[in-house]
Amino acid sequence: MSLVCPLHKQSVIQSDSHNSGVLVAKCGCQFPKVGGRTWKFLHQPESGTTNVREFYEKTPFPNYNDFESFGDFFNKGLVNPFTMRIARAIRENSKVLEVGCGTGQLINFLSAINPGSFTGFDLTGNSLALADKFAENNKLNVNFIQGDIFSAPFEQRSFDFVISLGVLHHTINCEKAIEAASSLVTDRGEIVIGLYNTFGRLWTDLRRIFLRSNKKILEKADWHLRKKLSSEKRDAWVQDQYFHPLEKKYTLKWTIDQLKKNGFNLFSTIPAGLDPKSSYKFNKYEEIDWEELRVGEINMLFDSHGAEGGLHVVWAKRI
Repeated sequence: MSLVCPLHKQSVIQSDSHNSGVLVAKCGCQFPKVGGRTWKFLHQPESGTTNVREFYEKTPFPNYNDFESFGDFFNKGLVNPFTMRIARAIRENSKVLEVGCGTGQLINFLSAINPGSFTGFDLTGNSLALADKFAENNKLNVNFIQGDIFSAPFEQRSFDFVISLGVLHHTINCEKAIEAASSLVTDRGEIVIGLYNTFGRLWTDLRRIFLRSNKKILEKADWHLRKKLSSEKRDAWVQDQYFHPLEKKYTLKWTIDQLKKNGFNLFSTIPAGLDPKSSYKFNKYEEIDWEELRVGEINMLFDSHGAEGGLHVVWAKRI
C-alpha cells in the first residue's frame, strides 16, 4: 500500500516502525493511527459528504451482530456465490482495495481466504472501528484507511483489484467518484462497481414514499426484513434503505460508459439479461447487447435483485 498526503499528494516517508502512532508525508503533514490497524487520512472539508459521514457514524452498516464466531462469518462468505467469485478472481499477492468498505465484512473475508495485500477505505470512523476490531481479534492481513474518495491518499495505479459495492451512489458526484476509484487501478487491473439501478430501485423508492412512516407495514412489504435478523441489523437496514440523506440511481449503460471513459475495455454485468449465466461473460464495449441489458434491468423489478435493494454490478478489466 503506497500512501500519499491527500492534500499535497506527497508520498509518506516515515513509517510506523517505531510505533509512534503517526505517519508523516514529505510535505510535513501527519496522519494519526486511530485503531489497531487504521490510519486517519481525512482532511477538511470533506467534499460535501458531511451528512453521509454523520449518517454512518450514527448507524454503521452492516454490523457483526449476526455472527457468533469467526467460523460463522467465514462460512457466510463461503456460501455467497458473488463473494466467492471475487475471491477466486483475485490473483496471488495482489494489492486489493475496497472503496467504501464500511464495517469491513467483505475485505475482511477476502483477506482471510486470499494471500496478498488488503486495504479497506472508508469515510466513517465508527464503521472502521468495527472493521478494525474484527480484523485485530482474528489476526487478519488487512489495513484500514479513513479518508475521502475525492482526495484518496493512495498513489495512482497502485492496486490490482478495486471493489466498491453500494457506495458511490451516496457521493455528491458519482462520475467523479468512479474516475477517482478507476485512477487507482493498475494497467492490467480490475474494478467491481455496484450502484443503485434506476429500474431495480423502484420498489424501494415506492416503499420509502408510502410506507417508511409505518414500521409494521414496511417490515411486511420489504422482503429483506422478513428474514431472521437481529434488531440491530434490522434497524441498520431500515436506516440505510429508507432514511439515507444522499442517494442517486443509474443505469447499467451509464456505469459502463463511465468505466470505458476511464480506460476499461472488458465488461461483465449483474444483471446481464434473461440468462443469469451470461453475467460471468466479459464483453468488449462494441459487443454489448444493450437491449438485453435493459431487459435485465427491468427484470430486477421481479427478482431478488430488486427485492434486495436494486443494486446492479459492473465488473471491468483493463487489458
